[in-house]
Amino acid sequence: MRNSFNLMLIALVCMDSTYLLSSIIESFRISFHMATELHIHLFPYFLYPVLSIAMTASVFMTVGIALERYIAVHYPIDYSQAINSPEACKRRLLKYVIPVTLLSIVFNIPKIFEAEVYDEVDRTRYNATYDEVKTFKAIRTTELRKNPDYVIYYNNWIRLMVVGIIPFSLLIYFNYKVGISFIPQLPGKIKM
Repeated sequence: MRNSFNLMLIALVCMDSTYLLSSIIESFRISFHMATELHIHLFPYFLYPVLSIAMTASVFMTVGIALERYIAVHYPIDYSQAINSPEACKRRLLKYVIPVTLLSIVFNIPKIFEAEVYDEVDRTRYNATYDEVKTFKAIRTTELRKNPDYVIYYNNWIRLMVVGIIPFSLLIYFNYKVGISFIPQLPGKIKM
């Protein structure tokens, strides 16, 4: 059964799997000190932003699926006409996946600038004539990430609103409207 709802669920699974894989990689780096030089180079500019992008996309896609169900229940004729062919299902899927992906990327662009790779110098002095100097790559936070305004407004308030409160409110609304549609209407009762 290949309809747009099932395809959207597959897209959600891909987004969730990306988030889980990114989280597992990060937890291995932190818990087991398994950071390779490649991981250190990829972390600030790819792995860390992908983690945030995947989480945001997962939340947005969940809201998109709730919207799709709302449309299917409240406008069944329009919905069934819009998904007559497999191409129409794919187009409908892309109408959700492309905006979700683009909005998630744009919303998380600042994450790319929160950390950076630098050369850490480890100098060991064995005696007056022999010093050993080792350099290795390490990750540190940038000034942007340390900025109190950035932390308070973007990392706390804006993320709370965009990834938390607004999607949660939309999920409550869409699911309430879908659920209320299945309650049998009593004679004389006004339909909501």
